Amino acid sequence: MYINKRLGNGIGVTIIVRHTTEERLRTTCFRGTSLNRAGNFSRWDSAEDLFRDGVVLTQVLAELDGAWEDRDFGTHSLCVKHPLFVGWESTDVLTNYQLDDLERFDLNRKSWGLCVKACRTNLLTPRTTELTIVFQLKSEYRKPIVVVHSIYPGSDVGELNGDVTNREKRVFFSWNHPGET
Repeated sequence: MYINKRLGNGIGVTIIVRHTTEERLRTTCFRGTSLNRAGNFSRWDSAEDLFRDGVVLTQVLAELDGAWEDRDFGTHSLCVKHPLFVGWESTDVLTNYQLDDLERFDLNRKSWGLCVKACRTNLLTPRTTELTIVFQLKSEYRKPIVVVHSIYPGSDVGELNGDVTNREKRVFFSWNHPGET
């Protein structure tokens, strides 16, 4: 995805979601709007659809406007609050669960946390009106370029480094865990 918009100060900004990122998100967050599973969006079928949503775009452009003005280049995480239900969280607050509901799992090679056991399908992943967008702001030829690294429904869990559950006090759900209806 490659779109051009204007910041509040009139400067053009290019927002890019690389093909590899789009492919990854198709298997986690954009799996069809009727599939109520952890980490899946119910409002949009793709990153392009998401960025067409005026509520989302307004908040993204406001964030970019401030970051560009401050010359705050690098990686950012933006939590967008939407007035409507957008999908199902892939995490939830740790205190909502008993230890016997959870098991340790590796998020990647350098991070781990606690996950709701797959057999605990009675513990549904919560619906959410928030989404997180992780992006990098760069300056190319003195113009803002934004590369989106991740988009997912729900709260920001921060960097995937170390014990994420301990740091963020959140537990994870597997991608196939059922969501609230």
